[in-house]
Amino acid sequence: MSSTRNQLDSRHQVTDISIVQPILTWWYRISAPAELPSHASFTEREIVRRGRVGSLMILGTIIAIIIMFILVIATPHLFLLIWTIPCMIFSMLLCLITIPLNHRGNLPYTALLLLSAIYISFIGIVLSESRGLDPLFLSLFDLLATTELLAVSLLAPSSVFLVALFNALLIVLDVNFQTHSMMWSQMISSQEILISLLIRPLILYLIVALVSYTWLTSALRALQRADRAEEIARLEQQVREQKQLLENGIQDLLNTHIRVANGDLAARASTDRENVLWQLSTALNNLLSRYQYGIKAEGTLNQIANELNLIRQGLQSYMRYPNAAWIPQGITLLSPLVHDLSHLLTTSSTIQHVQQPGKTPSISQSGISQSGISQSGISQVPFPQPHPKTRPPLSSQSFWQQHDSQ
Repeated sequence: MSSTRNQLDSRHQVTDISIVQPILTWWYRISAPAELPSHASFTEREIVRRGRVGSLMILGTIIAIIIMFILVIATPHLFLLIWTIPCMIFSMLLCLITIPLNHRGNLPYTALLLLSAIYISFIGIVLSESRGLDPLFLSLFDLLATTELLAVSLLAPSSVFLVALFNALLIVLDVNFQTHSMMWSQMISSQEILISLLIRPLILYLIVALVSYTWLTSALRALQRADRAEEIARLEQQVREQKQLLENGIQDLLNTHIRVANGDLAARASTDRENVLWQLSTALNNLLSRYQYGIKAEGTLNQIANELNLIRQGLQSYMRYPNAAWIPQGITLLSPLVHDLSHLLTTSSTIQHVQQPGKTPSISQSGISQSGISQSGISQVPFPQPHPKTRPPLSSQSFWQQHDSQ
């Protein structure tokens, strides 16, 4: 039975929360300041927090005014409706004006208008008593303690003492200047009885002011410490993230160096904007590109030197054995040069055969000496003359640029 009852109670609580929560959400949306991002300052977040409290106070004040309006209408013989109803309507208008002000974060104006609405409605009820001030209505002055809570929540903490002083002054003025009822004359027969009746609301005002001021100042200090701790934690998190990004960038550069050291000249560092060292990565990539091009150029020069050595060996072999094949194998870059040399030697040998038929040309007769091609051999070789419109010979730099483009 007890478990079933607990289940029913929990279901009722869940139902109540599910009904109230959408209403509060809608009310906060139209009357409370908008939520701020986490990186907002403490002052801005404090305005939002107090604005949400002020939103609830606006709602509570509106509900209280509606309830008092219903009670006044239900007991018309106790109040002068000609004064009470306009005061309460004006108080309701002030509460409605505070909704957009509080939504924009204008807490001082919101607090002043709410205090004015409470005082106007309260004074309208107390001063409109048809039979004069009644001792039974002195308990209504206890409700003015809510103005102190409102002031300490929306204004500076020290403002609660000014509101408490104003409440005490209001009750003293009302007791001294408002017309007293017959019951007041019968019950308050001496000054001591009057003081005993007034001491309760005055002490209540003082206690509420002291407690609320102490509580709020302590809460503000705790919130400031929590905000500092949260700010420190956020900064530590940012430092950890930046440190992690820096370590990732360093590791990427280190991996690139290791790959290049192992012979992978195509390795490149990451240049994404997420890499905090992307500028260093870009400079390293440019250096590696130039280094790779230099290695390629060095290989090309080494290949040319090897092919020149093979051509020299072939020419030396031709000088010893003119009828043997002298063109070396594996010539790629200097194949045009080999072709021209072969054509030159063939033409020189043919000319010597024509001039001395039936005689095998020797090395000296063929126009090739130990040092290369003799002057007679060269003079007898019909070198083709370049056409005037043909392209001029390429320089070494132009040759390498053309080779790289091919």
